[in-house]
Amino acid sequence: MALLKDLSRLPKLLKREWGYWRRTLRGCSLEPTYRCNLKCRMCGCHTLAGPGDKDRELTRQEMLSIVDNLGRMGASWLQLIGGEPLLRADDMLAVIARANQVDVETTVITNGALIKEDLAREIVKVNTPRMIFSVDGVGAAHDRVRGVEGAFERTQRGMRLVIEERQRQGKKQPKVEIQSAFSRLNYDQAGPLVRFKEDVGADVLVFLYVSEIPATRLDATRLEGQPLCSQRWAPGGESCLFTPKELAAFREALDRIPPNKSNRIFQALDDNAYFNCVFPTRRCYFMRNVMIINPFGDAYPCPHIDGYITGNVRESGVQGVWQNERQRKVVDGLRKGMYPVCSACCVFGLNLTPMQAVRLALGKSL
Repeated sequence: MALLKDLSRLPKLLKREWGYWRRTLRGCSLEPTYRCNLKCRMCGCHTLAGPGDKDRELTRQEMLSIVDNLGRMGASWLQLIGGEPLLRADDMLAVIARANQVDVETTVITNGALIKEDLAREIVKVNTPRMIFSVDGVGAAHDRVRGVEGAFERTQRGMRLVIEERQRQGKKQPKVEIQSAFSRLNYDQAGPLVRFKEDVGADVLVFLYVSEIPATRLDATRLEGQPLCSQRWAPGGESCLFTPKELAAFREALDRIPPNKSNRIFQALDDNAYFNCVFPTRRCYFMRNVMIINPFGDAYPCPHIDGYITGNVRESGVQGVWQNERQRKVVDGLRKGMYPVCSACCVFGLNLTPMQAVRLALGKSL
């Protein structure tokens, strides 16, 4: 059954392949703010927010203009990420409503801790297509990763409120997904998270692995001699990567839970991937087809290639940035091979080539 489900995705993958060679804009990740209410151990976003940043962030009208541009350019999706996007909840609701009008599907990636009854009602009322809740464990395990005591209780309450409100309004949206980033801080949480997903009534559970990139690999990622990466993803203290003992325990836990695409990807990885963040990234669909826009309108091509600004949408608009020379250069650099930093891509599972997807469906290594 899992094999048939995986193979059914092949037409979508082949369509993505066509878009890859045409280099069309398929989607946009918009960061409304770097501000955050949590202090996650594996994320440096909250450290990027400065005291005067709130006044420099894109206005609601500017974000609505971005959405309109995405619609005109034929983009099909928009991610609202951060920081915590729901720190600007009213603006996010307006963006989602406009995106629905121009046929752009919105996903909100949130820690969920700010959602109360009124906000849950509006999220469902505005027909939010999809919400991803970041949950890295149950109870204290989640709090340990997220750096704030009581975070799990607030997050699960927010998730339950959205699901209950969805039922109350008789709607199927938003689709509720739990996304869990595994590290040595929560290596023992696979089983508890599967049970939590069923208990809360979420639709999907997706596993990721935390990415730590050696400074040497970041520094080696260059274009015409210019560094492309900041040090945001370099380990700043004690490593969060698995030890051999923790990896063995994690793999045993995966064997005991129902299989799905994300945990089958984990099972297909070798030890080098876990210990050194060297993943089987063969192709990058993200950079060729997606734009990231930070809270101040600066565009950049990839979460890891965040030291290379391709332009500013306040000055040039979305289309102007997408078609400019800097954007073309950094994307065309992939023709010579993947950048050194690409081997550490934490979402490499979204970049599986059609052949890798077939191998995964057949239970083979990647």
